[in-house]
Amino acid sequence: MSHALALSPGGHLFVEPDEQAEPKLNSADATRLTEAFAASGARGLELLASALLHEPLPPTFGFWRGLARRYFTDLCHNPNLDNAADLSVTRPGENDWITLAETAPPMKGLEYLSNGVLARLWDELEAHTRSQIARTPGGAVAYLKSCNPL
Repeated sequence: MSHALALSPGGHLFVEPDEQAEPKLNSADATRLTEAFAASGARGLELLASALLHEPLPPTFGFWRGLARRYFTDLCHNPNLDNAADLSVTRPGENDWITLAETAPPMKGLEYLSNGVLARLWDELEAHTRSQIARTPGGAVAYLKSCNPL
């Protein structure tokens, strides 16, 4: 069985079965993603941009992985990685959100995709990441290496 990522009317991401989605997720990845997105959109986005960064994914997962990858790429290029208090990732501007929304693949709930939803998910990912960094011995560098050694 294959899966897709969908957007609820409230702007929350969730995994659902989708027989048409290609490539098909293996059952372990499908379970991990389902559990991660059930916990929070930020946890699911983190998983997409870390453990599943180089995995072939159906287009809906690939689209959202692109958002998370952008966040983590910007974070990795931050000159203040050693000082959690000074860490900041520049939030994309309004035109960036519009462009991103226009490139979204067909998905259940696409009509709910808006600049506000994208910005909220970005903010949730940032809050989640800051929380994880604070809990990780070694700070941001150690956290990022735990997500993806590269």
